[in-house]
Amino acid sequence: MTPFIRSQHDLDTFNQILPGILRRLRSLTMFVLESPSMFQWNKLSTEVHEAVKHCCSLPSLLRLDFQGFWDLPPPLIFSPPSLQKLSLLNISGDLSVQREEAPIPVAWAGRLKVLNSQNAATLIAPCTLTSLSSFAALEGLGLSVSNDSDVQTLRRFITVCRDTLQFLNVLLIPHTGWALDDVDLSYLPQLTRFGLFVCPGEQQPTLQCPGFIPTLINDCLRTQGNLQMLSLFITFRTSSLPSGESTGFLGNQESWGRLDEHLTSGAASRRLQTVNLVIVVTIDGDGLDAEDPEDRFEDLETHLMNEVRSSFPRSVEKDRITIEIDVRRHPRAQGSIV
Repeated sequence: MTPFIRSQHDLDTFNQILPGILRRLRSLTMFVLESPSMFQWNKLSTEVHEAVKHCCSLPSLLRLDFQGFWDLPPPLIFSPPSLQKLSLLNISGDLSVQREEAPIPVAWAGRLKVLNSQNAATLIAPCTLTSLSSFAALEGLGLSVSNDSDVQTLRRFITVCRDTLQFLNVLLIPHTGWALDDVDLSYLPQLTRFGLFVCPGEQQPTLQCPGFIPTLINDCLRTQGNLQMLSLFITFRTSSLPSGESTGFLGNQESWGRLDEHLTSGAASRRLQTVNLVIVVTIDGDGLDAEDPEDRFEDLETHLMNEVRSSFPRSVEKDRITIEIDVRRHPRAQGSIV
C-alpha cells in the first residue's frame, strides 16, 4: 500500500478515512508513506499514528518506505519483525547517541537485506553505534554522505557487511567547509555493483567537477576485485551558462586519464561489464534571461560531451563507457504544499 500526502485535502483524508482502512489490513507485504515536502509527523491524527503503527508491526511486512517526515517515531522502522527492505528519504527522528551503551531494539535484526538511507542520519547513525550487528545480512546499501560523521557511519556498515554486500550506492553531498578526502572502501568480496552519486549541496559559481571524484573511483577499482557494474552520476547546479567552447568541467585531466587507463587495461577492464557516466547540469532560472535560447543549452551539452569523451579516449575507442550529458533550466521554487 502506498498513500501519499500532497495537499491539505490529502491530510484530511488521512486523518478521517485512512485509519479505518489500514486497521483492516492483515497480510500487508509493502507499506510506503511519502510526503513531497518535509512534514511534521504530529500533524497526523492519533488515529493515523496508531494505524501506521499497526501496519509496521505486521509479521507479513517485507518492505517499508518513509519519505519527508520530521520527528518520525523510531519504533515504526525498527519494529517490523520480517522486514527485508527499508528506505528512508529525508527523515528525522529522536534517536540520539548519548546512550551508546544501550542497544536499540531492532525486531528485524539480521534479516534486513536492503537499506536506502538518504538524509536520515539521525535515525540510522545511532543504530550503527549501538546495534551494528542488526545490519549484518545487508546485501544492498544506499547511503548519503555529507560530513565526517556520515563517513564513519559508512565505514561501520562496510565493516559489518563485508562478506554480504553486493551493491553499494553512495550519495556524496560536498559543500563549503567540507569535502570528501577518503571513504576508504576496503575490499568487499561480494560487491558487484557500485554507484557514486555526487550532488553538491550548494549552487556553484563555476562549472567544475569536484577534484576528488576520479581518485575515489580509481581507489574503488583497485580494491574491489569482483566489480561488474560501475555508475557515476554527477549533478551540478550553477547560476549561469558558461561561454566559449571549453568549460574546464573535469578539471585535472591527469586524474581522469588514470581512470581511463584503469578502465581499459588490467584486471578492471576484464571484470567490468558496464560503466556509466551521467552528468546533469542545472542552470538556475534566476540567473538566466527569459529569452535565453534553448540552443545555448544544446551547445553546452555538446561542449561537455566533447570534453568528457576526450578525457576517456581509450574507453570511448573500445566502447567501454556509456556517457550521457543533460543540461536543463532549473524550475523556480514553488514552495511547500503542506
